[in-house]
Amino acid sequence: MSFCPVCESGRELLGMDLSEDLLSEMAQRQGFADGDVSLTEYNNRLGICYVCPSAQGMMTCAECGCFIQFKAKSKGSFCPIGKW
Repeated sequence: MSFCPVCESGRELLGMDLSEDLLSEMAQRQGFADGDVSLTEYNNRLGICYVCPSAQGMMTCAECGCFIQFKAKSKGSFCPIGKW
């Protein structure tokens, strides 16, 4: 069973515009609906993730399997290898 709105609709994730609405929906479905960090913190987290060797295609984390964009946005999330 898939809980990803992108996968369920057959949309291509790579290269698509991840709108705020889509990010929110994906975050809620994955349990990251606990509020957002500031834009500065979000960008800092993304910068760390994007250069990490565990980032797969700049989309998912090989350590936890989460989508980087909405995991980095969630207040309650953390890097599984302690980078943020």
